[in-house]
Amino acid sequence: MSDVTVYVAYHKNAPIVHSSIYRPIHVGKALSVSDIEGTIGDNTGENISTKNPLYCEMTAAYWAWKNDKDSRYIGLCHYRRLFCARKPNIFRKLKLRLNCLKEKLRGFIRPGSGNSICDLVSNPSAERFEELRKDFERKIEKWTASGRVAAFGVKPVCFASRSVKMRFDILGEYHTQVIEDILEQKYPQMLDDYKKVMLSDRMSYANMSIMRRDVFDRYCSMVFDVLGAYESRVLQDRWCSDLYVDRCFSRLPGYMAELLTATFLEHLKRSNESVEELTVVTYGV
Repeated sequence: MSDVTVYVAYHKNAPIVHSSIYRPIHVGKALSVSDIEGTIGDNTGENISTKNPLYCEMTAAYWAWKNDKDSRYIGLCHYRRLFCARKPNIFRKLKLRLNCLKEKLRGFIRPGSGNSICDLVSNPSAERFEELRKDFERKIEKWTASGRVAAFGVKPVCFASRSVKMRFDILGEYHTQVIEDILEQKYPQMLDDYKKVMLSDRMSYANMSIMRRDVFDRYCSMVFDVLGAYESRVLQDRWCSDLYVDRCFSRLPGYMAELLTATFLEHLKRSNESVEELTVVTYGV
């Protein structure tokens, strides 16, 4: 097994990305009636595969946390969103900034009409994707060799005319407030980081990251502890009577995990631990 293992979450048949670094994993396998050839199931070993309708790709993160004991760095991405090592040049950065300002202006004039902007490589050809994959794998092995970098996130998405809080409050302000309450009680050292993320207009997204083993352990311990408390609170407050039957709760822990992932990365930065950013490449969308 590579020193770096990035788990690629699949929930349906799609082009399989497999290499010395990328390892495809079938999420929600315990609830699936079909197999995805070339993947491991998140229902093996110690797992929370049955929670996939709630936790989304995070059941793969849990599986890696509990069952991958060899990798020095562990990461998570999606079958249609993977990592890319491309560094935008000054002209690309300027174009992204101008596009973000344009969308913010559009959203200001017509609230809700602005689009979110992020730096990504969109749907390259199969040949170009292979070039990007090989380049990423070559560079990530180099960047992780010394163990200096604590974590890699993805370049943030910019929400037009909205703060992160406004964006996620669409799901219900109750949920973001419960997460804040739990952090205040259990992880007060991260409360300021959470508030900073919520007040910003951009965030690292999609629960995509690559972390050094010790950092990944800390991350998973926090995230799954908070999500467990979140589930309990939802039932206690009778916001939902059955987490798995009431569709109103479907995927919400996965969305809250995005906030927690961004919060954890922000906390690492504030603690002067090295955090780098990677570009997202969409594939097969």
